[in-house]
Amino acid sequence: MSDSRQALYGAVYDALMGDAGLSALLAGGKVFDHVPRGAAFPFVSLGDCESRPLDGDDTPAEAHRFEVLVHSRAPGRQEVSDIGSRVAAVLTGGGPLSLAGFRLVSFRLRDTSVAASRDQRAYRARMRFEALTEIA
Repeated sequence: MSDSRQALYGAVYDALMGDAGLSALLAGGKVFDHVPRGAAFPFVSLGDCESRPLDGDDTPAEAHRFEVLVHSRAPGRQEVSDIGSRVAAVLTGGGPLSLAGFRLVSFRLRDTSVAASRDQRAYRARMRFEALTEIA
């Protein structure tokens, strides 16, 4: 894993874990990089990430596309949507994320999808973000 990707994931994790509003919606700090077996719903997990170096600049930079997933077993899409809205507010509206050794050049929420599981017992929001980092 690239160092900037690791710094980005660390900053996202820290921002989500440090938000009291999100913690209240999750009934505790249930933000996971690796979801433990039997994790209580609702929770947030860090999903896939794709990073690629950008050429043509004097400062090394990388573009990142990554996912944050919201998981809920509440009936309907309301809970998963409320938690997703808070995640978006924390990551895009709470000031720039602080990355150790790197500078966050840009950061945005690309799109969000909400879907029910096949058995309709759970819902998941998939939030796709884009970020550009460079060495500080």
